Amino acid sequence: MSSSKKQSLRNNILVTGAAGQLGRELQALAAGFPCMTFHFKDSTQLDICDEAAILSLFKAVPFQWCINCAAYTAVDKAEAEPEAAFRVNAHGPMLLARACREHEARLVHISSDYVFHTGQNRPFREDDSTHPQGVYAKSKLAGEDALRREHPAGGMIVRSSWVYSEYGHNFVKTMLRLGAEKDQVNVVCDQIGTPTYARDLAQALLHMIAGADDLSPDLLRGIYHYSNEGAASWYDFALAIMELAQNKTRQVIHQKDISENQGISYKYLDQIIAGLKSSGLTVSVSGKKSGYRLTRDPEQITVYDIYTAFNPELAIVECLSGEGICAKDSRCA
Repeated sequence: MSSSKKQSLRNNILVTGAAGQLGRELQALAAGFPCMTFHFKDSTQLDICDEAAILSLFKAVPFQWCINCAAYTAVDKAEAEPEAAFRVNAHGPMLLARACREHEARLVHISSDYVFHTGQNRPFREDDSTHPQGVYAKSKLAGEDALRREHPAGGMIVRSSWVYSEYGHNFVKTMLRLGAEKDQVNVVCDQIGTPTYARDLAQALLHMIAGADDLSPDLLRGIYHYSNEGAASWYDFALAIMELAQNKTRQVIHQKDISENQGISYKYLDQIIAGLKSSGLTVSVSGKKSGYRLTRDPEQITVYDIYTAFNPELAIVECLSGEGICAKDSRCA
């Protein structure tokens, strides 16, 4: 292959799903990578489930890379629309992987921590067993499987978690809206994860592509996890958002007390309470209905406090309102 052809390939990057959070962050950063020629396509410009349209585009432009940001992301709605979810999250990636393989382009496919959906007390590793629950999660794993099957030598899967940005629909924007409208916001605290700023993810992807010539081909395929640092529950995340935005909301409370949490076994509580007491925490029992209450004057207890200090199998967090706590399997992704 001639050097001019290689340079042409190197400069052409296809970004699908360009109107979403990650796609728009990639667009915002594109000017900082003048060695790359970006081809941004939203769903109206390129339906990743239209094989003819994909092949036509690949014949017209000699891509070296494709970053697939296109996805069906309505987790709850997917239960009523399984065909739509699998079409975008599984069939579309399969077609892109096939086109990339046939045209010698590398594919970076964005996936999700939802493919795990299991409780454990450490961050997930790339080689951990998957256990998707629900249509959305299963469709995301099906997309990963399709890529590995169709383009094993040039396909990269990047899983992320709790992605937010100034664009699109996400938890941060929802909390900002609710914080401006309400005096009290109810937020669940039964999951621990790592919020990820979409621009940081976008920068990591572009720097990886920019330096790809210096990397072994083996490093440009397979599964990678990317997130920002730290761990928090949705409750902790909501508190931080309200504090930074200085919203009028005065209370952020969890949505369920311990008696309402499905899948929680009371047999673990004595073990946890004993461990918390040994850590110097004051523990009082306020009845089964309200669950166990924890206090540590003068500070509030958060899931992150207990996760990092005690690392129990279950996590417990006090409400900001002081009216009780909830518990569920710890989860970090």
